Amino acid sequence: MISTEQRKARQHTLGSSDAASVVGKDPYRSAYETWLSKTGQLEETDEPPSEAARLGQLLEPAVLTWAADTFGLLLQRDVAVRHANGMLAANLDGLALSADPPCIVEAKTVGLLGGATADAWGDAETDDVPDHVLLQVTHQLAVVNGALPGHRVSGPHLPSVEWALIPTLIARRGLVMFRVPRDPDLEAALVEAELAWWQ
Repeated sequence: MISTEQRKARQHTLGSSDAASVVGKDPYRSAYETWLSKTGQLEETDEPPSEAARLGQLLEPAVLTWAADTFGLLLQRDVAVRHANGMLAANLDGLALSADPPCIVEAKTVGLLGGATADAWGDAETDDVPDHVLLQVTHQLAVVNGALPGHRVSGPHLPSVEWALIPTLIARRGLVMFRVPRDPDLEAALVEAELAWWQ
């Protein structure tokens, strides 16, 4: 769960959880709601997160541990990165720079309490994930590969990060790994749309 301070800090950048809403592909939040949040006009509430969101928060470390153990990943967890353009940021669940190839890791839980459908997720070891998840990791890859000096996690001395792994706990399916390769064309289009929306 993010703190009030973290929530306020997020008003000054577009994060990976904002990406899909900005381009109209987020099933849970509109671009207008994101605008209200970024301009400080969205009424903050002390209501706890939904049961599904809370369960996802509790299970995320276990899903990441499964990914690390099963696939031999040395994970840096909870990595905050900001793009050199100053407007885009990402909080990564995990980063595995020593993996072959280096990758980001975004843990998910789906349909454990109903609601989100597992049908939107394809076969294991594919990139068949819902659009809003694809846009989230595309944003993350853009930020990681364009990070500020001093905030860089890749650069001349390290390989670029070309993959996102998405370990997902899916109702009635168990733990499933999805692999999304970096798509430079989609990345460029998304960053252009996000910056245009921000400006």
